Amino acid sequence: MNINTINDLSKQLNISLEFNDDTKVAHLVSKQAFMYLKEQGKSPLQLANEIVNGLKYDEKIIRKIEVAGAGFINIFLTDEFLIKSLKSALVKPTSTPKVDVKKVVFEYTDPNPFKVFHIGHLMPNLVGQAFSNIFEYLGADVKRVNYQGDVGLHVAKSVYGVIKLGGLADISDKSLEVRTKFLGQAYVLGTNDYESDENAKAAIIKINKAVYKVAQDNLLEDEYKKDCLDYGEVNSELNQQEIKDIYLTGRKWSLEKFAEIYERLGTKFDNYYFESTAGEVGAKVVEQGLEKSVFEKSDGAVVFKGEQYGLHTRVFINSEGLPTYEAKDLGLPTLKQKDFDYDLSIVVTGNEVDEYFKVVLKALSLISPELSSKTKHISHGMLKLTTGKMSSRKGNVVVGEDLMDMAVAKVGEIVSTREDLSEQEKITIKEQVGLGAVKYMVLRPTTGSDIVFDLEESVKYDGNSGPYLQYTVVRANSILIKVQQGQTLEKGLTLQSVESELMLKLIQFNGVVLRCAENYSIHFLSNYLYQLASSFNGYYGQVKIDEGVNTKAYRVDLVKRVSETLTLGLGLLGIQVPTKM
Repeated sequence: MNINTINDLSKQLNISLEFNDDTKVAHLVSKQAFMYLKEQGKSPLQLANEIVNGLKYDEKIIRKIEVAGAGFINIFLTDEFLIKSLKSALVKPTSTPKVDVKKVVFEYTDPNPFKVFHIGHLMPNLVGQAFSNIFEYLGADVKRVNYQGDVGLHVAKSVYGVIKLGGLADISDKSLEVRTKFLGQAYVLGTNDYESDENAKAAIIKINKAVYKVAQDNLLEDEYKKDCLDYGEVNSELNQQEIKDIYLTGRKWSLEKFAEIYERLGTKFDNYYFESTAGEVGAKVVEQGLEKSVFEKSDGAVVFKGEQYGLHTRVFINSEGLPTYEAKDLGLPTLKQKDFDYDLSIVVTGNEVDEYFKVVLKALSLISPELSSKTKHISHGMLKLTTGKMSSRKGNVVVGEDLMDMAVAKVGEIVSTREDLSEQEKITIKEQVGLGAVKYMVLRPTTGSDIVFDLEESVKYDGNSGPYLQYTVVRANSILIKVQQGQTLEKGLTLQSVESELMLKLIQFNGVVLRCAENYSIHFLSNYLYQLASSFNGYYGQVKIDEGVNTKAYRVDLVKRVSETLTLGLGLLGIQVPTKM
């Protein structure tokens, strides 16, 4: 039985149904009687009895219906039906209520070249990838895109820092790791000088305009060059060739490093967008907004007065005539719509920019209502360590790769003494289990809530962790290797309560995935997988799988479905399952 079957059963009985958490009390439960409280003179209990007395149902599917408590309607399914349902437990829904969009663009990760890829980029990468997988599973045509900030004041600070540190020549033959760390150090240096030295600040502002000009001349696509922005003359005191070389080389190194990280995480994108292009398009959108009086000029800048909408004022074109982040985020929907003609565009970011996005999307709604109506912002919580919040401006960031490496190393301590594993197997297990630990810790809480990352807890082989789920699949697969498939006998069998519980949990999978999409929260799937694994491990401890031909067949099938479901669910979370642990 999949989600469509329970919906069909609900329609047949003409009552609402949902799975019950405690299968010993009921397999399915209806609260229909409580929906009729407007009827005078009848209690929910009386109404429930009247509903049950009027029900007609297939006894091959439903074993018993009874009224319980203050008016709940409890339904028990037959053992034969549960066993048969195993065969279709993983059938994809033929329809996806509420997820009725055909083309969905997910934008996530969005790191900035010249800065380190920290855990603030890792979070949206993992969350966005999981959402993309879920919507794709539910039948949507999903496109994954990444928006990277290759122009802006942060780049100018980095270029300034590189110049002050002596340029890139001395490190050009070093490893990519060394080169990108150097760029990060240059950014921190530039930021500190920008905030403490007025002369440095003035120099960085001049470099900023020069960087925009370099990006425009060297990166802007031909179709946008005919109508590009006029940034005016670049300050003659600047060494423009040096700025160009540092910018283009540093940008290239950063993007190569990001690509390495994406490959390690198993993330693939259908397109990459850059602020150097989005800014050109966004500035034109701002011009349209000025004509519609959406924006107004203030002290040489173009601003959006959000107070009249219960928001706040933000600058879209600064006093230097450069498009800000806000203007770029107005141009990006136009670029994405042109490339993909989407029905829905979902942007995944941290919740610290929630108020920012409210302003941007409000401005977009006043300029292009159609694009605004098709754009949704999903925010996740912040990932924190015991040292508190991080800041790439000050250099005390937690690098995303460092967090992954810590988890991988911790798993390495666990498997290092295993004599039954080859060195290559240990390497594979460390990587898959370590990354699985990080991903699950990020995706376990309600989407939007903050996370305090506990390294020790994340790599445990028991408890609510990624390794626990992976280990459960490995255990199930080892059982399947040892036990041979028996004869299929579906009639005349009586299931133990732990078996009914496990079967009911299995057939909820599609409904849980659908719930994630409808509520834009991944934790429903994470919690479900943990419950399924716990149920299976309890089942394994109580029932002998190879107990005889009359029970072996469906029990082996049950183990197989557990393995398939956990593997599929973990895959939607972006977590691989090792062959050994």
